[in-house]
Amino acid sequence: MKKNILMKQKNVFQVKNKPDSKSLSAILELEKVCFPVEWQYPDAREYYQEMLEKPSAIHLFLESEGKCVGYLLAVPQDDVHEDLVVHDPEFTKDKNCYYLETIGVHPEYLGQGGGKMLVSALVDEVRRRGDMDKISAHARTLNGFSLSIRKSFSKDIIEIRDIDHWHFGGGEPYEYIKWKI
Repeated sequence: MKKNILMKQKNVFQVKNKPDSKSLSAILELEKVCFPVEWQYPDAREYYQEMLEKPSAIHLFLESEGKCVGYLLAVPQDDVHEDLVVHDPEFTKDKNCYYLETIGVHPEYLGQGGGKMLVSALVDEVRRRGDMDKISAHARTLNGFSLSIRKSFSKDIIEIRDIDHWHFGGGEPYEYIKWKI
């Protein structure tokens, strides 16, 4: 008698870059399930609503079977310089750089390439817009995100440095990475 072995089927993802009427709710739900409370924006509803209305912001939504399971927000680096330089004194202004502000993939969908798809779609969107030629991020090291960026863009990295205790990441070690696209 054969055993019936159930194999988990890999999800098929699609990335969308057009916010709609459900986007704010999806972003807020993802923030709750992806990040510890202390990492979440205290004014998340207002902050993300403002970002959704900002023409220079890039919003990417990872979907699986019509459900939003991931989100990425990138903004011009100069827009966040004042807030971040306080916590990273080496963080410089760069009018030709998008800053990857946040990325989250629902825990049930981790390890299936969704995060990599979002970052790849960000590169494509920045190229499509044609107004900037670099992307930067403060990337977690403990979950492998910084390593994934370094591997994916190794030949294009122009700056990388360690951050021992990133304020917005619960004091975890992070890396600041900047790469050309």
